[in-house]
Amino acid sequence: MKIREKNESMINLKLLVLPLHDQELAAQISTYSEEYIESSAIALLSSSDMKKLNLKNGDCIELSFLGVRVIVKAFELEKLGEGFIVLPLGPWAMFLLPPIVNSEGQPVYGRVTVMVKPVNCPPTSIDNLV
Repeated sequence: MKIREKNESMINLKLLVLPLHDQELAAQISTYSEEYIESSAIALLSSSDMKKLNLKNGDCIELSFLGVRVIVKAFELEKLGEGFIVLPLGPWAMFLLPPIVNSEGQPVYGRVTVMVKPVNCPPTSIDNLV
């Protein structure tokens, strides 16, 4: 599938990977359920970053880091500071990030900057991530 860029906008944002309530509830049903996919294949951005990228809630964006790319739906989070992007802890975040662990073997998600750009195509399928 060829990715068509929505426009020429592109910005770098600091990535935060966090468990989100809706996603955790959906995972109780099944990690292959439509509810889980809808609550996990998303990214939360500040209103100012949404404007910079000319995005509306539900538009698709491509996130890239070290040559790895995933596509998710963008949504505005009013209280999020400019320059940050939140991905739920799940397959899309884990596919994007390298397996970096601390001395206790726990994943390290901090201090990663991802390139973000709008695209006109559906989110990356969970089948392509696992």
